Amino acid sequence: MNHALWLALVLALFWLGLSGHYTPLLLAFGVASIALVGWLAHRMDIVDSEAQPLRPSLAAPRYWLWLAGQILISAVSVAKCVWTLRLPIDPAVAEMKAEGLSPLQQATYANSITLTPGTLALAIRRGSIAVHALNRRDLEELRKGAIVAQVRKLEVN
Repeated sequence: MNHALWLALVLALFWLGLSGHYTPLLLAFGVASIALVGWLAHRMDIVDSEAQPLRPSLAAPRYWLWLAGQILISAVSVAKCVWTLRLPIDPAVAEMKAEGLSPLQQATYANSITLTPGTLALAIRRGSIAVHALNRRDLEELRKGAIVAQVRKLEVN
């Protein structure tokens, strides 16, 4: 039941964020649609810890804020690289260690790498992630482990 309540809360916040309209009729439609989706999910028996693997905590919003900062820093770096006339790029591919991470953490790590401008996760393999980088120094930054350390802080059931 706890997972169903979290599902309803997430759906309500998502609906309110996308709607932007808060009239009584539309709020009633939102409550009805959330109740319908919650009931259908319960009947299909898909509301469980596997469907919601992250526990609600402050770790995820902190991670998103940190990642947004990293994306901004990388975007500035890529923009400098592109706007420099001599185009100082040194592309490279390397394996980043992802040992000891759950499948969800590995996916979060790979997506975080891909979201950061200048880097792209190519493949997730057992215990590692193949990464392409616009500059070799970006791979060195990844090897320092800042992203994987932040991913490890996320609580997982």
